Amino acid sequence: MRWPQDSWIKKKHYTLLYIGLKTSKGQHAGRHTLHDITSENGEKLVQLAIAHNLEISSTKFHQRRIHTGTWKAPGQDVLNQIDHVLINRRRASIITDVRTLRGPNCNSDHYLVRTKIRQKISKVEEGTYRRSRKWDVTKLQNPDIKNKYEKNIAQKLNEIDLGPDIELEWDNLKTVINDVACNDFGTRINRENAGWFDEDCRKVIKVKNEARKKCVIRNTKANEEEHIKSRN
Repeated sequence: MRWPQDSWIKKKHYTLLYIGLKTSKGQHAGRHTLHDITSENGEKLVQLAIAHNLEISSTKFHQRRIHTGTWKAPGQDVLNQIDHVLINRRRASIITDVRTLRGPNCNSDHYLVRTKIRQKISKVEEGTYRRSRKWDVTKLQNPDIKNKYEKNIAQKLNEIDLGPDIELEWDNLKTVINDVACNDFGTRINRENAGWFDEDCRKVIKVKNEARKKCVIRNTKANEEEHIKSRN
């Protein structure tokens, strides 16, 4: 969640916002936490949850210790649970699980927090919608293709019998334009972002993942510095 500019939660280089077992706030905070004592910022988070009728769902589900902690201080092997998931209590039942994932590399010194949500999806009536085709009009810059297209359009339009029904005339005109365009220059192939993820990108990601894996297995200062260097 985003805090306002004049937020009264303290902002430091590392904001230790953890909730302890000794915090008794009814249904707003659970009992599944790594800490025994709630920090000052943790108390303010709980007060925020009470004031806005929120539930701190990240403390509601029992997980193994390594699947509860979200951050390790550099050079230390102490887990802290300082990243939380909050939701309105009226909709809290849609969250079925919250846990930390240590494997994914999300380019941060925090672990990824995964939330499972059970949501009912409204049934959508199946219609006859069909995605419109995008013609490769860049081929019309070729004079030969352009002249061929104009000639075929004129020939097909001359073959149409005019009638009093405007809707029928429009359908005939649309059919002629689409058929000639399909035959003369075809549809456009979407090449957006094609080819940008090359071998250099794969090598950089491989180095970052290996550095992070070493840091997760053994969180030493050297491994931490190597991980930070690989992310820059």
